[in-house]
Amino acid sequence: MSVKPKRLARGKINSEAASQISQKIKSTYKVSTSKIVSSFRTTPAAYSLVREYTGHRDGVWEVSVSKAGHPVLGTASADHTARIWCIESGVTMQQYVGHQGSVNSIRFHPNQDLALTASGDRTAHIWKMQFTLPSHLEVMAEKVESEEREKRQKEAGALVRRI
Repeated sequence: MSVKPKRLARGKINSEAASQISQKIKSTYKVSTSKIVSSFRTTPAAYSLVREYTGHRDGVWEVSVSKAGHPVLGTASADHTARIWCIESGVTMQQYVGHQGSVNSIRFHPNQDLALTASGDRTAHIWKMQFTLPSHLEVMAEKVESEEREKRQKEAGALVRRI
């Protein structure tokens, strides 16, 4: 059965007929749409957090890993800074504060201790990374300190929720 809308004066369509057409379209495509949507459903992925790098005051736009033989990674942030982190401990090894705008990108030179950052201030900076990797004992001490800091933050968050 085909429903044709009745035209009223000056090309206006009868709202009842338009509603019937709309309903027919919805019912025709509902089955195929729900099949498409259900095909996107997957089982939840199981994961566990290995390490969290905290310290930026605003969003992190990019993370990059150094391939120059150092176990470090770099982050570019909206807080106008870039940071170099020890991968194992999560400790900030160096913070670069030379940009006037959000730091959007960070890359490492493949053979030298140089980092390249690009910013919303319309500049790109190449800067020398200067840090000393922590000893094993320093890494362990920082892990303990970091865990205690996280515990205090969680406790403070729970206290705020109760208030």
